Formats: sequence, structure tokens, C-alpha cells
Amino acid sequence: MKPPELPLTFLPGLGSVRWPEAAIDNYAAALDVAHRPDRSRVGVRWRWRIIPRPVLQSTHCLLCELDWPCPAAAWAQWRLSSYARQTLSDAV
Repeated sequence: MKPPELPLTFLPGLGSVRWPEAAIDNYAAALDVAHRPDRSRVGVRWRWRIIPRPVLQSTHCLLCELDWPCPAAAWAQWRLSSYARQTLSDAV
């Protein structure tokens, strides 16, 4: 008797694969570590050299150099979030 076939899952950077859930979670954790912003999103500009003014800066991913959050980081954060865990456990 053959074991049941694993579902087809799309992974950023790899495409569609048939991996166990634990392997997909490990891949998401590795992506979350590898894809990081190049700097803080909030910066400070000084007006008249005494008044700090917060400004939003554009940030990019250090690994893939796309605008932050890059698709791989967004997917990894979604996969590792508690909402995704609840959604995936309800589907089974």
C-alpha cells in the first residue's frame, strides 16, 4: 500500500514542491533569516539642526534587492505567523 501523496505547495524561489509541513516550515524560517531590510524604515531629519523630524525611508531586501518587504520575506512571515498556523490546521 502506497503512503498518501503530499499536497503540491508553491514555495518562493523553488516553485511547486511536494514537501512535508515540517520541511516547508524550516524553509520559511531560513527565508525569514536570509531576507532582511537594508536599514530601518524610519529615519530622522533635522530641521534647523535642533528639531528632529521623523521621515519614512525606502528600504530594500539585502538578499534579493527588491523593495521591502520582498515577496519571499512576506511569504515566510505569513507562513510562520499564528494566523497561517490556524488556517493550515483548519484545512486538514
